[in-house]
Amino acid sequence: MSKRVRFILSVIPLVLPMLCVAQSEPHHAPKQQTDFDVETPLQHPVVLPSGALNALKTSKLSANILRDCAENDGIKMDQIPSSWFAASWIELSGGQSSGLVIRAQHGCFLGAHITQFWLLSKVDSNYHVVFAGRADAFRVLSTRTSSFRDVQLIFIMQAGAQTNYVTFKYTNGEYKESGSRTERPYDN
Repeated sequence: MSKRVRFILSVIPLVLPMLCVAQSEPHHAPKQQTDFDVETPLQHPVVLPSGALNALKTSKLSANILRDCAENDGIKMDQIPSSWFAASWIELSGGQSSGLVIRAQHGCFLGAHITQFWLLSKVDSNYHVVFAGRADAFRVLSTRTSSFRDVQLIFIMQAGAQTNYVTFKYTNGEYKESGSRTERPYDN
């Protein structure tokens, strides 16, 4: 056997484990956006999947507001376009495609610095609306309850003189209010 062949055969056992480890490392998704408000563009927008749009249209958590907006625009619920919404991927309960934060974009949802937010969970290939709320801002927290990320609605009042944070935790298949706090930055 030539020196070259012996060298290659002696190096393979050293290199092969490194290649296997490199192949098994997970590919990291871009940093997730966790803070959303009505005015700031989404950092990592995604195209709203048709299944997510259908989940919004059929969910009890969003049926009334969507029906009212459709009626105001003179269209049927099944004609609501995806352009009414902006979406961003979020790791909700673990896994690469576990959830979407959806922010309403259409004028009928908007108020004075507030809009409608939804949180959708993806199970297999189906989306489910697990949270809906209307506020100045929406935050996905790093803490978890029942493996789902906790969330917050943020209400900015009195021209910023008071901010209310309402936290929701996932229990028994739905998000429920778990607490709130108020900050008054100008009182210090």
